[in-house]
Amino acid sequence: MGSRTWLGLAALAPLAAGQDAEIWIGGRRVNDASGDAPLSLSLPLGSCGIAATCSAPMAPPGGVAWDGTHVWAGSFAAGDVRLHRIDPLTCAVERSIPAPDRFIGGLAWDGEALWCLPEQTGQIFRVDPTDGTVLHVIPAPSVGASDPNGSGLAWDGAFLWHADYSLDQIFRLDPLDGRVVQAFPAPGTRPAGVGYSGGRLVVADALTGEIFVMDAMDGAVIESCPAPGGQPWGLAVDGQGDAWNASSSTASILLVDLDLGPFYRNYCSSTPNSTGFAATIAARGDPSMTVNDLELDAFPVPNQRGLFYYGQTQTEAPFDGAIRCLGGRVFRLPQAMARAQHLAQRVDLARPPAREGLITVGSTWSFQAWFLDPAGRFGRFNTSDGLEITFVP
Repeated sequence: MGSRTWLGLAALAPLAAGQDAEIWIGGRRVNDASGDAPLSLSLPLGSCGIAATCSAPMAPPGGVAWDGTHVWAGSFAAGDVRLHRIDPLTCAVERSIPAPDRFIGGLAWDGEALWCLPEQTGQIFRVDPTDGTVLHVIPAPSVGASDPNGSGLAWDGAFLWHADYSLDQIFRLDPLDGRVVQAFPAPGTRPAGVGYSGGRLVVADALTGEIFVMDAMDGAVIESCPAPGGQPWGLAVDGQGDAWNASSSTASILLVDLDLGPFYRNYCSSTPNSTGFAATIAARGDPSMTVNDLELDAFPVPNQRGLFYYGQTQTEAPFDGAIRCLGGRVFRLPQAMARAQHLAQRVDLARPPAREGLITVGSTWSFQAWFLDPAGRFGRFNTSDGLEITFVP
């Protein structure tokens, strides 16, 4: 059993009546000491300090995943062909299941099962988290290479993200057959771990020792910081926007303060359109009312006209061959033309399409893309999945 050391995670107790109220969202305080004035959430990356640490079940640690309540970890130890489910509070290994092969470079959780990438196989396995049964296998981009070096994995709600440190590329893969949907150069020289959070990728580079936050739409680096543990490997973003990161140098799994926040959450699903893939929706910019730089993007979509609409009632219902992720009253943003399979639209929070669609601080709204798809299976239109956004000062 591992040990865990806490190094500064704050617990917020309810305040007594009459005291100044503190407002916290996703681990960030969003008002000042008086309880009134909002603080800007267009903050730089979190401290990148160590919030907590667990010793790895077996050294050196490899891929890491977060399943919503627990950390999963694999190892590069030749004799440890297992995947371990770890209690994040006690660091106790609660369960170990067989891995498909040794040298686990990447792990990801898709809500039901684990995706596992043994570094030298050139294959990505979907496995049952209860007993390790292999449910599905797809080829990695390096399949067939004499020395495949697959590493990080992440799940964005519809696709797998994958880092390959021989190719120095970040790939977005179709989980059905491994087809490459999108690719761009890695920010460092040895991408080892990759995580996903609301339209952003978090990439750990084992050689430069840095953690990069990237725009998942185009691969642009938004921010970076030194990895606190040294020689970072597997990485997974938790529900609060911080990252569990395997450190080969310290043989530990660290909770790194990234402060990305749980402001974005994909939900619902979508059906394949004429590009051959299902479209997903993401956001770039800040969910801040003050900054007001939010932009929506749906990808991949046919290069046709489309629009985004939003509301506060989530659903998942058939929609003439597509899937409707919003019910109740919705508010439509202006039409836009998709280019290079991206449908993009800026959201002006100060100018809603209707008074009832006014977005306010602390409110949560859901967004979906709708686009023409004349060459699609149903010959009319299709939709993306849904994106839930919580807005802050």
